[in-house]
Amino acid sequence: MRLFRLELIGNISILFRGTPLADRARRAKDAGFAVVESWWPFTEPDPGVRDVREFVDAVAGAGVRLVAVNMFGGYGARGDRGLACRPERHAELRACVPALLEIAQATGCSMFNCPYGQYDPHRNRRLQDQAAVDVLAEVGEAVGEVGGQVLLEPIYVGPDEEYPLRGVGDVLAIVDGPLAARGVTSVGLLCDLYHLGAYGDDLVATIDKYADRMSHVQIADYPGRHEPGTGSLALRSALWHLSTSGYRGYVSCEYVPRSNVEDGLAWVRDYGGDEPRTGQSAGT
Repeated sequence: MRLFRLELIGNISILFRGTPLADRARRAKDAGFAVVESWWPFTEPDPGVRDVREFVDAVAGAGVRLVAVNMFGGYGARGDRGLACRPERHAELRACVPALLEIAQATGCSMFNCPYGQYDPHRNRRLQDQAAVDVLAEVGEAVGEVGGQVLLEPIYVGPDEEYPLRGVGDVLAIVDGPLAARGVTSVGLLCDLYHLGAYGDDLVATIDKYADRMSHVQIADYPGRHEPGTGSLALRSALWHLSTSGYRGYVSCEYVPRSNVEDGLAWVRDYGGDEPRTGQSAGT
């Protein structure tokens, strides 16, 4: 599925939530996606061999290509937003690596999103950031050995929570700073336009400035996190600029469908056509 010069892929975890894991890739294929990504597809950080094999077989059986998977980021229902900056939780993060490597070797998947996590208010923030660098370097080296890359992204978690990475600059400060100083080259920027838009960033300006640093891009409209055109973000203009920037990665549909996935994909047709006018709104 393509828009402008970009290949759109489906996030099977959010597009088809409520669908059994074994059926999500097939539904993505039926909806028109040849390429997919997934959040961490298991309930625990260290799934059994059978669980990993069932996931891999479901992807292969559907005839789609898996290109990105989230690393284990804790338990969202308990308020976890990643584990990288939480050294007391690093054993859980490390425990997911064998499954990631098996998935990578079986499918060719090469991008692994590692949510940074929220600070423990009772611990020193500088030490938590150092712990994050340490574990990012460690898992980056592990997936780098199979040609993979760890992804790091700004995330908007709402006004009542604090996620340390609030903009592209926060991610690049880690990638170009302590990670680069350690010779780590297998950690890259994931740019989710939903999260950046929720923070009020100018999406077009961000793309024009940082497109050459983006390893992966995800989209949803804000507010609501639904299909492009349902909120206030200038996503059509942003995607046009991305398509003319030299970016050659994927754009993942990581949104909550307002109704069914297939009807919601009408936005792809609506967004196609001529170059958006300067300042054009998201839905026109």
